[in-house]
Amino acid sequence: MEVLKYVRASVTAKVWIGFEELGEARTPVILLNWRLNQLSRNEGILVPSMSGEVMVRTFLEGDEFSISTIFENCYEKFSGYVPRTPQYWRWFNLSRPGVNAGDVLVATENDLVVGCMTVCPGGEICDPCYDPGGDGKKIMTALLKAAQALAISKDFPSITINAPKDDTCINSACRELQLRQRKPDRVLSASVINWHLFFPKLLEACSPPEGNFHVTIGGRREDELAFSVRGGKARMVDASSEEKPMVRIKVNEGTLVKAIFIEDIGFLDWIRGRISVSPLGRFYRAHRLINSLNLGLEIFLQRGGAF
Repeated sequence: MEVLKYVRASVTAKVWIGFEELGEARTPVILLNWRLNQLSRNEGILVPSMSGEVMVRTFLEGDEFSISTIFENCYEKFSGYVPRTPQYWRWFNLSRPGVNAGDVLVATENDLVVGCMTVCPGGEICDPCYDPGGDGKKIMTALLKAAQALAISKDFPSITINAPKDDTCINSACRELQLRQRKPDRVLSASVINWHLFFPKLLEACSPPEGNFHVTIGGRREDELAFSVRGGKARMVDASSEEKPMVRIKVNEGTLVKAIFIEDIGFLDWIRGRISVSPLGRFYRAHRLINSLNLGLEIFLQRGGAF
């Protein structure tokens, strides 16, 4: 989307975590039935964990070529996606502090790589992916079981994995293995580099209501934007012109960013003074305008701990 060239943004989706009862203590781990899935080690390679025909081992040199292709197929649809070339994948995963080849779990089927995830220090799972042409739920189930075993061997208190909200394979595997879903601990962080360049592109991508508008955006600096919408077409006009706008809106930058990238604004934003309108009788039209600017983007940020 051309409009995104003026924006820096990231956001997460679903977060899954599991817990296991150990006597009177409550220790968080990846699975409820972790005792049934412990894996032993042999010369640095996990004894294969089988889920149907899927087997899990640790990383071998050359795996990065298949893994980067699979990762591309899984996540290239998301806004803000960073392509994983083999070189980038190696840097992003194997160059992390505290991570080595033994922490990278690779799922194979008929000797072909079909999925992967990296277990980072503290239990953060980085870059989980599976072959969209295969049985994604089965692949992710096998990988999560192996991750559980690896977590136990390293005495990690928990393992946490993010999953896109519409990824039925990862989310189904998490539910089947009785992981607990929790509220994401990361929120959108976005800044518009230049509102005067960004806003015309935003209006082209959305369907604002008809009328003349003057929007003042408050933040580190104050930007004034004036535009007219007629016949479904928006046209920017001089903010200092004598033409009297139908609706004057003042909004702080954080509230407008929220409306564009996350969700519609609610009445609480108006009550708390984050946004105001003049004349007051144009409140409904102003409310429609701001909520019409939501881009409906699918943005997904992987976990992976400190880097």
